[in-house]
Amino acid sequence: MNSIARVDEARSKAVAGSLNSTFTSRGTLADKSKLLTSSLGNVIADAALLSKIGKLVRTELSLAKVTVIRPGRVLEISVPSASIFLSGRAAIDPLRRPLIDRVAHTLITPPSGVRYDVEILNGIARHDDLAVARSAYMASVFENAGIPQRNVIAGIEQDAPGEVLLRFYVNPRQETPLTFDTQAN
Repeated sequence: MNSIARVDEARSKAVAGSLNSTFTSRGTLADKSKLLTSSLGNVIADAALLSKIGKLVRTELSLAKVTVIRPGRVLEISVPSASIFLSGRAAIDPLRRPLIDRVAHTLITPPSGVRYDVEILNGIARHDDLAVARSAYMASVFENAGIPQRNVIAGIEQDAPGEVLLRFYVNPRQETPLTFDTQAN
């Protein structure tokens, strides 16, 4: 078995060497930041924004689980609902309200050509009106902070009972102008 593994390892290295020589990379590692700019805006700035939100939440809520789903595009934060909401109520704990307000304010003004969306999901094990009310309430907090209603999504998550999931998206702004045909047939 050991000799077979060594042969496979040698083959893998030979294939990797062949691919590297055939498909050489252009530029240096330092040039990568320039390659990350796109028609969607500056991806590095978007990644920095998501990183800032993740650090802010992680600092305030040690139980927060911060996961980068797509670098520079999607960030998910999972926290126990008891660490955000008052027990048995659809109201944010007054100690956590400044954190939610700071997160909301970071999303108000995206750069040109970019749209920030936030998805608020409260986890449930079965139908739970409180989870629905909590999602709706937190969505209203984000909207009252100045985030457009069309950029805030509220709902429930079946697979995460007792958790609040916040997903932050950086998307291209798609504003196609309406055109009307004014000529009669």
